[in-house]
Amino acid sequence: MKEKMKKEAFSRIKTLTENLNLNPKVYKYFKEGKLYYSYWAIEGIWGCIDKIDYDPRYAEAVNKIEKQLEILVYHVIETKIEDQTILSMLYVSPYEEDWDGEKPAGNYIYACVCDADSPNDYELGSIKLSSNNGALIRIG
Repeated sequence: MKEKMKKEAFSRIKTLTENLNLNPKVYKYFKEGKLYYSYWAIEGIWGCIDKIDYDPRYAEAVNKIEKQLEILVYHVIETKIEDQTILSMLYVSPYEEDWDGEKPAGNYIYACVCDADSPNDYELGSIKLSSNNGALIRIG
């Protein structure tokens, strides 16, 4: 099942690259087994991507969520709100019957959302995306 989930993740990354200008390197890196995240840099002016383990809290949160929900996270979006860091994890669930609802649809996509410091308190739901300089930005 993991291989099917990976194949589905590649398809979703490709869709995000084509429709929302996600940096194509995210696909390349994911193929190499590396997870990347999108974030705002230079005081919210410029979108960037980096390895998830740049911040050990992010990598730990992803690992906890993946194990708990048995999902495959293929990209993460960091959103800073005052003193909170919110992670929106784009993922593939192990339930093929749910995949159509999880896929990118226009500017919306299903995600697992949590505070970077409290990954056990998460919510699943649809988020709205935009992009900047090859990075995905959560706008709703």
